[in-house]
Amino acid sequence: MVLSEPPDPLNSGDIVSAPRAVRIPRERPPPRSTEPTLPPVDVRKNRGGWERAVRIAVVYAGAVLLLTAVLSALDLTSANAGRPGVREGLELFLIVAGLLILGSAFYAVSPAPRFVEVRPDSVVVVGRWGRRRSFGPLGTFGIQVVRRLPSGPLTPHPVEVVRVVDTRGRPATYEVETGLFDPAGIPK
Repeated sequence: MVLSEPPDPLNSGDIVSAPRAVRIPRERPPPRSTEPTLPPVDVRKNRGGWERAVRIAVVYAGAVLLLTAVLSALDLTSANAGRPGVREGLELFLIVAGLLILGSAFYAVSPAPRFVEVRPDSVVVVGRWGRRRSFGPLGTFGIQVVRRLPSGPLTPHPVEVVRVVDTRGRPATYEVETGLFDPAGIPK
């Protein structure tokens, strides 16, 4: 028995299929972080300024409501209460009083920001309605204390009304808890 070599497929003239790609297993690279690395941020909440602003708004709204109730009662008990047009005048008065209460409450809580973000390169004040204002690094911009308000029935924390100038040179006035803009932070 004579052993013959198998025919060479490349020289036999038969059609040979194309070579296939072979996958070589490799180590998987570590997963990439989807979050960019940000510098540390010190978020300081303005509890004292917010509490004082809300309590001032509530006291003011209560005073306007009381005054509105007294004036409405006087109008309804007057001799002219049954005359035509008095009812419409009273309704208009109540609408104006309601708008005055809403506008004044909005105005009272607006200067009290939600919080301050202290970053290594800037300070960002986030206002009550979400507006963000940037200032330079902490300690490089001037802070002028306009008024100091001690703790009392309107707030359990001392509060300051401060004037700060932003990076564009525009001044802003805020009602903040004492120490909110200090480099060391809010005293405990």
